[in-house]
Amino acid sequence: MLLLFIAALRESAIAHKEIESYHTAAADLEAAANLVREGKRDDALASGLYQESAQLYRLQGASYDKAAAMLVKAGETIGETDVNAGVELMKQACAIFEDENRGVFHDATFKKAICFCISKEKYGSARSLLRRQIAIGQQHMNPFEADIYKNALSIIVRTKISCTANGWRCARQFQ
Repeated sequence: MLLLFIAALRESAIAHKEIESYHTAAADLEAAANLVREGKRDDALASGLYQESAQLYRLQGASYDKAAAMLVKAGETIGETDVNAGVELMKQACAIFEDENRGVFHDATFKKAICFCISKEKYGSARSLLRRQIAIGQQHMNPFEADIYKNALSIIVRTKISCTANGWRCARQFQ
């Protein structure tokens, strides 16, 4: 039964895409991805559907934040089995705000992406994303934005914990 719902949502998305109703097509693919993620547990398929949904939200032209949210979901989903692919999708989600000059709306996406990288012990990627977040933040918001500093603190604390276990040689790579 679940497969029938997923197939129907995909067909609906195709039909909506043909009439250039990109937002509705993206919503259909998002719903299909949610069903796959919850019911079938096929991370690759769910991630692919989220990525297709992100492309359509972006194509629609006004839903960049929704496109980024779909890429974050895709990253979280595939990150369960392929951490590097998850990190790359998180980076793509953050890039939307750089590419489209939509930095004022970047907070939630960067926060989720950085937290994902930290949880997967990808500290270099977390640090890189934090630098990008700070650069955007300097253009669009108060320089004392709390999330930036919370993310920085998370990276420092996690790095310290990891480096304490592995010796100080690893701490040098994060300087």
